[in-house]
Amino acid sequence: MYSIKEINDLSKWNQAVIDSTKLSQFLQSWEWGNFQQKLERKVWRLAVVTTKTEQIVLLALIIKHNLSLGKSYLYCPRGPLWLINDKKIDQQKKLRIYSLFIEQIKKISQQEKSIFLRNEPTQTKIKQLFINQQQVKSRQPANTSVLNLQLPKAQLLLRMHAKTRYNIHLAQRKGTIIRIGKNQQDITCFINLIKQTSQRQDFCSYQNDYYQQLISQLILTNANDFKHCFARVYLAENNKKILASNLVLFFGNTVTYLHGASDYQYRNLMAPYLLQWQQIQDAQQLGYRYYDFWGINPTLIKYGFHNRWSGFTRFKLGFAGQEINYPGTFDLSLQNIWYKLYCLAKKIL
Repeated sequence: MYSIKEINDLSKWNQAVIDSTKLSQFLQSWEWGNFQQKLERKVWRLAVVTTKTEQIVLLALIIKHNLSLGKSYLYCPRGPLWLINDKKIDQQKKLRIYSLFIEQIKKISQQEKSIFLRNEPTQTKIKQLFINQQQVKSRQPANTSVLNLQLPKAQLLLRMHAKTRYNIHLAQRKGTIIRIGKNQQDITCFINLIKQTSQRQDFCSYQNDYYQQLISQLILTNANDFKHCFARVYLAENNKKILASNLVLFFGNTVTYLHGASDYQYRNLMAPYLLQWQQIQDAQQLGYRYYDFWGINPTLIKYGFHNRWSGFTRFKLGFAGQEINYPGTFDLSLQNIWYKLYCLAKKIL
């Protein structure tokens, strides 16, 4: 019937990830696994396959995160992913497939002293598989806005909020240009802007080494091949001054705006709007189908709350994408006592 194995073929793995969902999930890609290994984290690329044909029906990139006292947890970002026809497979078969996956996770957890598995399913139809797990705060954005790049350029502009279109044209009139970072100096500009923005808006950013490893692994190794790149740093420049910069990922059929930052001193030049528009046009020209703004908080807008997240959300919603909502994040306890202690410590700290 089914068996589980590790996949060691980059092309086979990425194609299965791309085929599994409407929006290609870069967090399950081969390249993201390599990046995690650069951060000295163990990874496993697991797949449940049919016994006779070895057709993949479920796959999951698993990342080990160390905790104190020699413990760890296993993390499956935006996964596991399913490659099954719902009309041809019943709920009992889904349960057997998922159980086979969990059996392998338990074996890994014994070796790695892991106290729980964190799942982030993308498909709503299989949410019932997680009813016996603890739903927790989402690590990745639970809601996002996605543009359909198959629409004509003129229609994409027409659907935008009027203020968004105005700010794009304003940035153009002020002489702002957009270019792609290709060297260490450009990468340093991006990192410095991220630090400035995080301090100004009081949110936690990653350490410099995280961004440097991410960019070195995903960008600088492929800096001269834009068409087949995995990631790019975009920069908005005016009179040789960097106004804003974004980190953008390209995978499967989806381009994702992952991180962005800007210089508050030049906020009136509206560079972030032009940055997004150039990224959208490049994604469309290269044949990608979707552009993911990677995180909105529609509740803030709905009930009129005002904070830094509402500002981000309004900015992204101005481009008139479709709202996408994920089922949630779920923890499967693998060591009950330790998991309870972990949850208690998180509440205290």
